[in-house]
Parts: sequence; structure tokens; C-alpha cells
Amino acid sequence: MSRGAVLVVEDHGVARQALACVLEASGYAVRQAATAADALASAADGNVALVLLDLGLPDADGIEVVRRLRADPGTRSIPVVALTGRGEEWGEVCGGEGCAAFLTKPVAPRQLLATVARLVGAPGA
Repeated sequence: MSRGAVLVVEDHGVARQALACVLEASGYAVRQAATAADALASAADGNVALVLLDLGLPDADGIEVVRRLRADPGTRSIPVVALTGRGEEWGEVCGGEGCAAFLTKPVAPRQLLATVARLVGAPGA
């Protein structure tokens, strides 16, 4: 994926690795972050095409991360896909904050890949 990596932001290591494996096996370049601070730093370097963001991070609420990404001119155009196990009511909240999509955990690999492809294109495209 020449336009940048998918940044997987998830504090649970096994879940983060599973998401990364699905994306990498399909040909996407992937970066990983376990905290909001790491996610914001990684997104700011300009080589991220999409942020896959768990809303329940240990150091900041995921919605706050979205707000900070949207406030920064260098990251405001990066699509954010919110991930949560909390349910559909969070979809409206996320959309109002500027998320491009919302997925409920556990995410089926097919649904994850379809969402990523819709937002950033197929790997290598």
C-alpha cells in the first residue's frame, strides 16, 4: 500500500495482533500502537492511510483521540474506523466526531477487510 499503513490501535495485545495479521495477510502495510499517545505520535508522521481505533484505551478515551486527530492539520484527513464492544449507539457518537466507519468487536475478518478497502482501496492500489 503505497499511500501509507493501516495503524491498528488496540490496548489488548492478542486482539491487536489478530487485527494486524488479518490486514497483513491481505497485503496491507500495518503499524501497531497500544496507547493513545503512541497512536497520535505514529499518525503524525505522515505515513498512515487509516487509523483502526479501539475506543477503550488505557490512557485516553478513543473519542478524544479522534478529536485530537481531527484538530491537527497533519492528521485531520486520515480516515478513522472506530472499534468497540459497547454496541451500536456508539456508531452515532463516532460519526458525529468524524469517524469514517464504526465496527463492533469482535470484528469478522471479511467485514474488517471490506471496510478498509472501501476507505483506502485494495492493497497496492
